[in-house]
Amino acid sequence: MYMRNISYNGRAYEISEAYPATDVMPWAHDGDDFRELVESIRDGFDAGRPIVRHADTGKLIGGRRRELACRVAGVKPLYLDVRWDDDEIIAYVEREDLHRRNISPTQRAAVVVSLAALRKHGVRYAKTEMSRDISAVEPFPVKELTLDEISKSAGTSRETAQRVSKVKKESPELMPSLIDGKLDAFTAAKAADLPKAARTRIAESDEPKATATAELKKVEAAKPAPEPEPEAPAEPTEEQLEAEAAKRIEDMDQKEFCKHVDSVCRELDKMNAKIKLLGNNKLFSPAMHWQSAIDQIKSARGSLFIGRPCYHCPYCEKKGAVSPTCTCCRGTNAISKIHYQHGLKATGVKS
Repeated sequence: MYMRNISYNGRAYEISEAYPATDVMPWAHDGDDFRELVESIRDGFDAGRPIVRHADTGKLIGGRRRELACRVAGVKPLYLDVRWDDDEIIAYVEREDLHRRNISPTQRAAVVVSLAALRKHGVRYAKTEMSRDISAVEPFPVKELTLDEISKSAGTSRETAQRVSKVKKESPELMPSLIDGKLDAFTAAKAADLPKAARTRIAESDEPKATATAELKKVEAAKPAPEPEPEAPAEPTEEQLEAEAAKRIEDMDQKEFCKHVDSVCRELDKMNAKIKLLGNNKLFSPAMHWQSAIDQIKSARGSLFIGRPCYHCPYCEKKGAVSPTCTCCRGTNAISKIHYQHGLKATGVKS
């Protein structure tokens, strides 16, 4: 029969070894509720709730606290011997302990994940000496629990299930602290990314959460300070936009200026097309001088188009050089069609 020693009030008590599935469940024997259990058992062991153990191995399946309370109270415990397989033992633990114990959602998720790992390793593991390290046991091909299945079984959120699963896969040494309620899922998931030495210090600490917080702060402090993001430029005002547009036009050369005039003419053509549509309304168009507006815009468009500086200056061409003092082109050698035609007549230069 497998036995182990448990310390209570400075004295060691020998109790039966428990099955791995049973030992996954957290249990405390240093609080008022355990002292009340000891006093209750001194008054008589409840025969309706025997301690469940395996008939062949003597390992406990349920009732660890009650057996220890019997040892402390000096009362002979009553046992129910069964011959259950792994699945039956795990089902018993889930049914009797998982949702009837006063444990947190994180603890329930950690228990569900751990029981799933035990179920995956089958009978070959359950009949070995009890140990929380199952990495050396060859697993059976059992379907992994999904996050939704873990969340549903534990009665917790999917985020908690995801964090606990990460800890189980990447940092299993932190699982006992999760199960015992000494470490929350959020902190444990962040600690799982720490170096192995730091995770070991957390797992071996009497206060895992405080140690994990300190280790995470060390890593954060060691990170280089982030470079300050450049300030976003302020949105330009309408006055600034107008000034920029005026400056661009002022700096345009002949080719760019002609292109800009062509663009303005096309916009005026679009505007006239929209105004012409107003004339289709039989109720309001008679009171609107839409045709007059079209004619005025056409006139403005014509003035702009004919004024494009698309021609070279005949006066400068006659001199053989562009003159800065030329009153026709003002030293640009670019003039409109009308000025060009007048220049040809005045200079006799052939086009």
